[in-house]
Amino acid sequence: MSQRPNSSTTAQFEWDADERWLAAQEGIDASSTSGRVVTYQSSHDPWLTSSYFVETELGVVLFDTQLFPASALELRDRICERTDAPLHCVVITHAHPDHYWGNAIMREHTPGVPIVTSAGVDRELRANAEAHLDGTPSSWHDLTADSIVFPTIVFDGSATLTFDDLTIELFECGPAECESQVVGWIPEHELLIAGDLVQNRLTYAVQDHWAGSWRRLLDDLRALRPRHVLTGHLGAAGPQILDESVAWFDAFLDEIGRELSPTHNPEQFGLLDERARAGVVAAMQSRFPDWWDSIMYDSTETILEWGLRVATASPNDVVSLPHRSVPARLATGKRPTPTLRDRRPGHEFQR
Repeated sequence: MSQRPNSSTTAQFEWDADERWLAAQEGIDASSTSGRVVTYQSSHDPWLTSSYFVETELGVVLFDTQLFPASALELRDRICERTDAPLHCVVITHAHPDHYWGNAIMREHTPGVPIVTSAGVDRELRANAEAHLDGTPSSWHDLTADSIVFPTIVFDGSATLTFDDLTIELFECGPAECESQVVGWIPEHELLIAGDLVQNRLTYAVQDHWAGSWRRLLDDLRALRPRHVLTGHLGAAGPQILDESVAWFDAFLDEIGRELSPTHNPEQFGLLDERARAGVVAAMQSRFPDWWDSIMYDSTETILEWGLRVATASPNDVVSLPHRSVPARLATGKRPTPTLRDRRPGHEFQR
């Protein structure tokens, strides 16, 4: 059943009256995506952030906990409406606040519930949590988390959650939107839980210059041949969203190349001046009219405008990081013993 925006949370935000935002909300499908995998999409934030939970005999496995407490509470209520089972664990896909600021709400729901992520995501989250809180627009402060609950269990590379008739493969990959992302793969359902590696026709946030690596990762994910792709924003999609996303990045790098001199790497789009950035935005909107370039924080910038502008702070900063992708074992079926580390001490940061 579709959820209209909660006016108590969104009344001060201009996107509450944005017709396209409202239309996207009306299109939410909150029913089961594939048997025991259920979707939730925020009815509060401007990016239509998605979370997913998987019902197992040991409890619920939740992927991502949302930005606003109002969304996390709504997500918690959705889980309780669906099942009386406790949370088995929470998996955090990456270190952006719209995917982990609801951790404290889930800890209140199930005290001591393990919060799981990869070593790379954990490292990035802990390094940037205070800056994320400080960088929140002042108008949001009454609506966002006062404290951050960090992951309590981390894995190196990959890990496997095994249930009676369901397997959840977790693996770290990157760089893309962040240095590291966790992806989930449920082979029994051929279902990919992609986090922000894949958006459902929402413009990608490219501020960290990793467009080329991101495009490669999308190509790698296609090799899994998923039937369902659970995206980080705007919910579940079919496998064609991977093809469309590869085409988006190809077009983006093509438009950047038109604006930069041939001597520059297209990932150095931080070198673009204001005129060139506006040209890229207009070209992408023309080439992908069905994609939504949502506002970022207010009505002054869209996601793409914001990402291109932020990149100018480090115009030549195309950092070369190891390309981590789909583990070869998922093709061979081999499962090594995962390396998990308990990180319960020092798991909270207070504003």
